[in-house]
Amino acid sequence: MIDDKEIVDTTIYILNYIRGKYRRSEFDNHIFTQLMRYSILASVVSDDGEINRFFDNISKVSYFRELPLFWLQWHMAMSAQGSWLKAEEYLVMGYTAADAYDKKRGDKFNRKQLEDRKAKFLAARAMATSRAGAELFRDMKEAIDIVGRLMRDAQLSHHPYETLLQIMRVIEAKGATIPKDLAKILAGQLTEIIGRATARVGVVPEGYQRNHATSAMNDIEPIAALL
Repeated sequence: MIDDKEIVDTTIYILNYIRGKYRRSEFDNHIFTQLMRYSILASVVSDDGEINRFFDNISKVSYFRELPLFWLQWHMAMSAQGSWLKAEEYLVMGYTAADAYDKKRGDKFNRKQLEDRKAKFLAARAMATSRAGAELFRDMKEAIDIVGRLMRDAQLSHHPYETLLQIMRVIEAKGATIPKDLAKILAGQLTEIIGRATARVGVVPEGYQRNHATSAMNDIEPIAALL
């Protein structure tokens, strides 16, 4: 009922309005964060050109370029469009922004979202492109290492469970291209991580998150049996 262009224009206006407020309430910050999210934008805007215009427009404002969240969201948009080089570039920019945040604020930026997205990116790119053999091994090894770290986190969420499922689907679809000695390394790591993930489902917050973690584990189990 509302044109994609109008939605993008309005969203840009609201973000810039909140950005310019001298004092922002918790509600302001919540609205700002939600309107920055690619998943929110993509739920109401279907035109990739308008989504790209949204990110291109706010990228011209230094305030947004300093936000790791901005680069993370632009990365997600590029991943969804299969623009893998841009997606990788913007993910790297997210880490760069996080490093700058550390220096500017004297505090450590929580990189869990960036890490999870990196693992998801490696799995999605592997599934969508011709990566195989040793190259695929390197990608999956890095993704598995990341998920292994996230699975040990005290505040465990459903996200690494969904990422682990993505990795398992890549192994199921393309694992045969990996040399057997390298595949054995991945299988050993995955077996250990799956065991930890199974044992720690109860740590994931009840409701939506635990349901999604449990659902992911249910889909992982039959693939894991083939390792």
